[in-house]
Amino acid sequence: MLAIAALAAGVIGFLAPGRAEEPLDEPFDEPFMETPEAVPDPCPDDAETLAAQMPEDQELENRVRGALTMERFDRLTEIDVAAIGNTVCLRGKAASATDSERAEAIASAVKGVGNVVNRLQIPMA
Repeated sequence: MLAIAALAAGVIGFLAPGRAEEPLDEPFDEPFMETPEAVPDPCPDDAETLAAQMPEDQELENRVRGALTMERFDRLTEIDVAAIGNTVCLRGKAASATDSERAEAIASAVKGVGNVVNRLQIPMA
């Protein structure tokens, strides 16, 4: 019983308002985690960035569009293809999640594509 009273007194003393903070025994030398720099959008919307595309980017876009056409992807008119470097971005609308995944798979299979960012919108069911 005496042990419980001593424990309770210690807890109450610890939680009591106005208790002075005790200094740390040693300084805190850990470096603070820096805020990561903003990662550039792999699919920029601005015309200036798209206008600065290299000819290779435009060729890759054309190859991806051609692959979608060859696969008879019916909704090609609703898909915009943009390429910067080896990253291809798909934007627009897909009729279903299956169509969206299929378009991404087709684009991924094109020679020269290293990454596909799928921003196709799928209607709510």
